Amino acid sequence: MKKWIFLCALFLSHFANAQSSDTKTTTIGFEIKPWPYIAGDYDASAWIARKRLRYRLAVARFKMPEFLLPDDFSNNKIRTYALMADFFFRPNFKGFMLGTGLAYWRGQVQTYIASLDTSKYDNYVFTFGTGYVFKLPRNFYLYPWMGAHFQLAGDREVKVSIETFEPWPITPILSLKTGWHF
Repeated sequence: MKKWIFLCALFLSHFANAQSSDTKTTTIGFEIKPWPYIAGDYDASAWIARKRLRYRLAVARFKMPEFLLPDDFSNNKIRTYALMADFFFRPNFKGFMLGTGLAYWRGQVQTYIASLDTSKYDNYVFTFGTGYVFKLPRNFYLYPWMGAHFQLAGDREVKVSIETFEPWPITPILSLKTGWHF
C-alpha cells in the first residue's frame, strides 16, 4: 500500500506546474496522519490542486479504539477508500479550508461471545470537515482537521454470532495530518 501511495505521488508530479511558491496555482502533494502508522495501520492521500480547489484520493486502515465499542465487541478494523474535494479561503493552499467527499468503508468486528466470532460489513459514507493548513519550510505543512462521517448506505446492523453490532451512523473525527507538495 505504501508503494502504491509513493507511485501515485510520483505520477502526479508530472502534472504540476513549475511556478514560484508565492504564486503557485497548481500543485500536487501527499499527506499522512502519523498516528495510524504509530499504531501499525496507515492513512494517506495523494492530491492535485488548482487555484483554491484540491482533489484528494485517500486510503486508510485503522482499528477503532476499544473504549468506543459496545461491551461485547472488539477488533473493529476498517479500511477506507475516499474521494474528497477541499476549498481553501486563501491562495497557495494554506489557512482555513472546508472539505467534503464520499468514501467506502469495509469493516470487520469481533465479539467476545462464542470464541471471538468475526463478521464483515460495508458502508458508504459522506464526509464533511474543516481544517487549517500551517505552511512549513520546503513545502511541508501541518494540518489539524475535524469533521464527521455520515453513513449514507450499507450495513446498519451486523450479526456477529448471537450479538448485533451497529456501526455508528455519524462518526466524529479529530486529527492532525502532515504533508508535502511540489
